[in-house]
Amino acid sequence: MSSISATPQVRISPFRSSTAPPDRPAHRYAELALSATGRDASTARAWAKGVLRTWRLNGSTADDVLLVVAELTANAARHGGPDMTVTLLLDDSSTLRVTVTDNGGALDWTPPPARTPAVWSESGRGLALVRALARSFTIERLSGAAGVAVHANLPVAGIPAPR
Repeated sequence: MSSISATPQVRISPFRSSTAPPDRPAHRYAELALSATGRDASTARAWAKGVLRTWRLNGSTADDVLLVVAELTANAARHGGPDMTVTLLLDDSSTLRVTVTDNGGALDWTPPPARTPAVWSESGRGLALVRALARSFTIERLSGAAGVAVHANLPVAGIPAPR
């Protein structure tokens, strides 16, 4: 089993979309690279909490983002390859995009259908939670390489100006 490095690769920086008009504020972008371990969800959640604090997002919005980050990261650790990337992209149109990309998965992988787990089941609710919290949710097979990218776009009210 691979383990997380003492200091995960983290990049937090301003990012401007090549399609954004020059009069729009710069997007905010943060990225975390992880090696799959049993601590992925908690590591990614702690990292995202720090990013959201830097971006001055808190309250129920931050709670929703942290839950989505933890759920998607846990799924990538369980079903994907040994490495994953978590990205947060905050734009100025009241949307925060959470993307978790892994480098694994079977070549015949297909997105799982929406399902309702049995009442006594210990798993199977994560993607339903993500679907409920996100404005939109997509799962895509990465072309030309093994891996999956999961995107969840969450509504964000009152985005504070960058510092």
